[in-house]
Amino acid sequence: MNRATRRTALAAAATALALGGVTATAAPASATSVTFASVPFGKDGSRALSVGIDGDHAGWVTFSSDPYTTTNGTYYKGDTLYVSDKRTDGFAIRGYVERVSNWTSTHHTTTHGLKAPVRVSDTNNIKEGTRLRVKACVAKGSKIIKCSGWYGAHA
Repeated sequence: MNRATRRTALAAAATALALGGVTATAAPASATSVTFASVPFGKDGSRALSVGIDGDHAGWVTFSSDPYTTTNGTYYKGDTLYVSDKRTDGFAIRGYVERVSNWTSTHHTTTHGLKAPVRVSDTNNIKEGTRLRVKACVAKGSKIIKCSGWYGAHA
């Protein structure tokens, strides 16, 4: 193969590879939209994070610092992280609680692998007054799609 033919073949291969790469890496028609909102929950250091997926309410990540019963009769134990997922959509909701003093995890739970609607919890006794932070994440399989920022709470 002479030099001119080789250059033409390489240029054609590079063009085909580039076009194939564009096709293979094109973005999906609609990406998942995930939103979070902090919602007041008691006056005792508790924190509730609302999770939205594609414009619909999907669930909650709630840290209950002290025992609490809502007006609709839902009971929350103290020093407990609750994660609820109300949609059967293949997404999981994860919740995390850490100590602010040394960033160590005190609680972690997820709805991964469970059939919605579901509510899971993790209880771990924490010394009263300990400063904490709470975060919510949405995952698909083992891949985190998006996480909220950290929100303050205390035991």
